[in-house]
Amino acid sequence: MPNLRETRNCIAYAYRKGFINDREFVLLYDVNRSKNPDFPYWNYERFELDELTNAECNAEFRFYKNDIYKLADALQLRDEFVTYNGLIVESIPALCIYLKRILISGIVIWFFSLQYQSQRFAS
Repeated sequence: MPNLRETRNCIAYAYRKGFINDREFVLLYDVNRSKNPDFPYWNYERFELDELTNAECNAEFRFYKNDIYKLADALQLRDEFVTYNGLIVESIPALCIYLKRILISGIVIWFFSLQYQSQRFAS
């Protein structure tokens, strides 16, 4: 079964060759649009924790490289995780994604708490 990108390419091809008119093209192209943002994952390098330095790991995840491996062992993570859409992710990259997400959430909460405090003291 073709994915949405292939379907949209086929619709564009059919339009260029004159198989469908302007109205059909706009309707079909719009209906076959993904609700998720299209991230060009193929433009990025594969994630390898071993290629990062301790300083990069600390900046990205707030853990040193060896501590991430120790944390994975302490949590007794499975070797692989299967996401709801069928993506298979190894335990270390999955843990790094989780740590990064927690870090970003903490920064957002900290930022909004500062905004709240500044508004409270201003009034």
